[in-house]
Amino acid sequence: MIFSLSLKGAFPGLALDSSDVPKIIHQSWKTTQLREDHEVWQQSWIDANPAWKYMFWTDLDNRQLVADFYPDLLYTYDILPKNISRADFVRALYMHKYGGVYADLDTWCLRPVDTLLTAGPGIAYVAEMGPDLTYAHNIPNAWYASSPGHPFWLFFVERVVELTQNVVDGRRGWPGIEEIAGPVMLKAALDVGIWTRSDALTLVRSLAHSLTRSLAHSLTRS
Repeated sequence: MIFSLSLKGAFPGLALDSSDVPKIIHQSWKTTQLREDHEVWQQSWIDANPAWKYMFWTDLDNRQLVADFYPDLLYTYDILPKNISRADFVRALYMHKYGGVYADLDTWCLRPVDTLLTAGPGIAYVAEMGPDLTYAHNIPNAWYASSPGHPFWLFFVERVVELTQNVVDGRRGWPGIEEIAGPVMLKAALDVGIWTRSDALTLVRSLAHSLTRSLAHSLTRS
């Protein structure tokens, strides 16, 4: 299932952008040097969505994005303990800066993205793995979509900044990778309570069965 997000009542400093989800697909990897199977998966997104702009981000591109448009976040970005956490972190900034659709490189696009998104201003979409809303890993960060400027993404990033500062100050150690800027942190940001979830589209149980075929998670970005 895919959820769309809206603000629940007034929340200082957060304002919805008036744009629809732009036709941009974002994917990322360490460098532009991809294995043959990576290229096949990448091409599935391009072929299924010929009217969409395709943006591919390397690790160098990612850091430049933060430096150019979010310089206040660069310290947090650089201090994150692994490249995978930086990749998790920056994909939220793709959504905030440009909007569009983000998809992990190890997914295969089975149908056009247009068939899943409804037009409307100020929308962000996240997926749900299953019906157990208490499951910490229930909201994957392998796919999402958004209008540019949606406040959720900076809200999520601020949670990562807060965690990082607590580590730097010696109040705690680094948690597991998925708790830093991955799916567990994503769900924690959603669960704060200021967001209203509405069913954007009712699909089969998991997005992975309707939009993408999620491949064995053998890719590493340590």
